Amino acid sequence: MAAAGDSKITIAASANDAFITNANPIVPGQLWLGSEDAAHAPIELLKHYGITHILVCGFGLSMKYSAPEFGIAYHQIKAVDLPVFNILQFVPRANDFITQALKPAPSSAAVATGTDTATTAATASTAEKKSCVLVHCARGKSRSAAFVVAYLMASQSLSFAEAHARVRKARPEISINSSFQQQLTAYQNLRYSIAGTDWEKSNADLNVLLKPAAGSGGGGGKSKAPASASATTKK
Repeated sequence: MAAAGDSKITIAASANDAFITNANPIVPGQLWLGSEDAAHAPIELLKHYGITHILVCGFGLSMKYSAPEFGIAYHQIKAVDLPVFNILQFVPRANDFITQALKPAPSSAAVATGTDTATTAATASTAEKKSCVLVHCARGKSRSAAFVVAYLMASQSLSFAEAHARVRKARPEISINSSFQQQLTAYQNLRYSIAGTDWEKSNADLNVLLKPAAGSGGGGGKSKAPASASATTKK
């Protein structure tokens, strides 16, 4: 949301607000999850809600405000919402994009002109630019939700079930396909790192990677995905 007292923009959250009706805050002031409609809302609305970065999770989705004059940074992952798609191979890139976006960056007002180091540090601290990320796919239900869940898992050391529950509470309509849920369970078992594993390969065989190992529950050979998972398309 925009900071209180912002006199330049007086847009109220309503049925006419193309952003708030198509996106939900997952981490207030930092991370939103929504549909392509939210990302294509008028630029004034994106600025109103503080959006500075957009993670596009889908093949064929456009980056409407990628021109430099709009001041929005984009990263696109050409994910498809199919059970055969290895979504984990792109999780490190998505996590890095969100993490880097949310790192405080000194604004131009924080540039020092004197030699007082203490004053300079204080000025920089109070003048940090705040960034906010919108993660979206076509409908904000499967692909983008999977990446947001993965980010919460890695950044907050959550289990798949915990992260999924948090995202669903904020955006009840999410419906991550069953394969993605299994992959995210495998991600949990890998302790949030796919480095040095076959998950890094674009041609990884999911049938092999998700095959239950002897004496284990499944999901990368260790645990099963929730039974409530359902496969969906174009989400």
